[in-house]
Amino acid sequence: MAKPKKRKEHSKPSNARQVSEANGPYGSGARAKDGSRTASNERKQAEERLQQALAEAEAARDRIHAVVHSVASGLLVTDVQNQIVLMNAAAEELLGLRFLRVRGRTIDEVLSQGPLKENIAAAIDPHASGAKFDISFDGKTVQAQTSTIRDKSGHNSGVITVIQDVTKEREVDRMKSEFLSTAAHELRTPLTSIRGYTELLATRQFSPEKLKEMALIINTQAERLTAILNDLLDLSRIEGGRKLQLQCSECDIAALAREVAANFQNSSDRHTYTVEQFGTHAHARCDPDRVRQVFYNLLSNATKYSPKGGRIQIFIAGRNDEIECSVTDKGIGIAKADLPRMCERFFRADSSNTAVEGTGVGLSIVKAVISAHGGELKIQSKLRQGTTVSFTLPRRPP
Repeated sequence: MAKPKKRKEHSKPSNARQVSEANGPYGSGARAKDGSRTASNERKQAEERLQQALAEAEAARDRIHAVVHSVASGLLVTDVQNQIVLMNAAAEELLGLRFLRVRGRTIDEVLSQGPLKENIAAAIDPHASGAKFDISFDGKTVQAQTSTIRDKSGHNSGVITVIQDVTKEREVDRMKSEFLSTAAHELRTPLTSIRGYTELLATRQFSPEKLKEMALIINTQAERLTAILNDLLDLSRIEGGRKLQLQCSECDIAALAREVAANFQNSSDRHTYTVEQFGTHAHARCDPDRVRQVFYNLLSNATKYSPKGGRIQIFIAGRNDEIECSVTDKGIGIAKADLPRMCERFFRADSSNTAVEGTGVGLSIVKAVISAHGGELKIQSKLRQGTTVSFTLPRRPP
């Protein structure tokens, strides 16, 4: 019998070979390298995301800072302990503080305005809805409005206070109130005169000379009443932002001045009104009624500011492209501090009970009329020496 063949036995790989194969391209060593590389990439990406988030947060903070400090109104932010946490430049200016010096300090320590401190503290109350109020200090009036800051859960986290300087607005409100009272008086005066004289004419007999005198007085008071009403209507147009309408035609400015001066001369024995013309002819294309209104207001002011009487002069000078006009008196004059405000609506240099009569809108209307014609207005005055009001009229308005 044939002997059976021996099966070849495959020899087991050596330990070195096993290790070599284990460290092959798909072994644990490669996996370890890949894992390390992945972790490194993730850390790098996380760092990049963090840097991006920080950059975005920084940019957002810069935008908020720019917005807060660009707001014209003052902004003051306090926390629940009434400590100052934010203040913009406008608030620093209005309150006379510097944020870097008061940050973290309480309003009781740094604010001297009692009503402001009280309202900010009251706004922290859970049931408070804020307040709007005025405070006056250092010669100015400030309007403040408090609002409660609430976090996501609805709890109070502080108070934001908006502060605005309303000194000028409150001054205008005051002048408007005085204007209404003065206007009522100014309207009542000519009406009373007209009513008195017409009643006399209806109940008594007078000589022709006396009748003429009384009729002249009635006519003068009626013109005064008309002028006041026209000023009020023009003021309404100016307040509404509407431009004055002009009905222009070729006019002799000197003739218009003489016409108005003659009317004033007929009603005043203490004043002398003169019109002097220089240079070339004084013709210009303008609205004659508006120019009469200008001369009327200027002569009325010159008369009222010369209570002792005297000479009131009107100068007319024809130039190449314009007419120069001025009205000069030797009256009580205007204080230097009041000159810049003389053309403001409702402003009166002296608003006391002994002040010169008038509504305080005449010069503002004069300026509007001159501006509508393309001219300029200038006022020069010295106390107890008199006043000169000058204006120009282009020969051809724009």
